[in-house]
Amino acid sequence: MYILSIKKKINRFGAWGDKKTEICEANDIFSQEEIRKIILFCEKFGLDYGELDVLRDNNDKRVYIVDVNNTPTGPSNYSRKQGLTKEALITLKRLAKTFDKTFMIKNKK
Repeated sequence: MYILSIKKKINRFGAWGDKKTEICEANDIFSQEEIRKIILFCEKFGLDYGELDVLRDNNDKRVYIVDVNNTPTGPSNYSRKQGLTKEALITLKRLAKTFDKTFMIKNKK
């Protein structure tokens, strides 16, 4: 799963409210080769679970990993003062399910 955030260059350092954010699948954004390289980066970095900030250059279309977090915050851009949005709840449930499936040891009976 990937949370795509788009900001115009002129507002790139402005308030986060100035951006468009949507939930999408990684293969909707990256080619299979790009995904392979991102996974290889994570393996070499020792990142089992985390959050990456990945930028794509509009001119040459290359991707750049500019930040790595081993303690991801989840979909904070979807949060509102009144509570979580529908999109945030969907994202959190998927993150929790994937984390549980990947890392939690189940008792075998």
